[in-house]
Amino acid sequence: MIYPTTTRTALIHILFVAMLLVLPLAEGKSNEGVGRWAVLSDEVNGERACWVAAEPAASENPDNVDRLFPMFMVAFYPERNIQNEMTFNAGFSLAPDQRIELVAGARTYTLSPSGAWALVGLSPNRIDIDKLTADSTFTVKLRSLAGSVVVDRFDTTGLRQALIEAARQCEVSLSLLP
Repeated sequence: MIYPTTTRTALIHILFVAMLLVLPLAEGKSNEGVGRWAVLSDEVNGERACWVAAEPAASENPDNVDRLFPMFMVAFYPERNIQNEMTFNAGFSLAPDQRIELVAGARTYTLSPSGAWALVGLSPNRIDIDKLTADSTFTVKLRSLAGSVVVDRFDTTGLRQALIEAARQCEVSLSLLP
């Protein structure tokens, strides 16, 4: 499995994505990207990286859970031949043995937690874009360290088009996208 290389890299990703998602809204400008999905590219540890990211369209978040920029991301790392690496940032630390569920269409997938991140596996049974975008939303359900249940709903409108743009920016073919 591939996780953000270091905690520092993960924090840089979070802050960079948060700035791109939040600052344009504060200035009254629209985000780069499609629908709720921002399209981003940068160099990470000397390698090109392109990704799309979105904050939840809706959250069932109890008052006792403090969160910092929850988001779902899909990344491309062309130098490592990685496409459609899906990660979820909960916005708070996750218990290592916690069960995190992603529900896309009629299927439920289990995510692997690492710190505040959860990785959608890179195994052959990973979620493909068709399953992720089968409905207008997908859901991530998790539990805080205090035991509170949090449910995030992500709008898939524009996700496929945002991925096409991210792949174009990273100059990768979309062999995993139909």
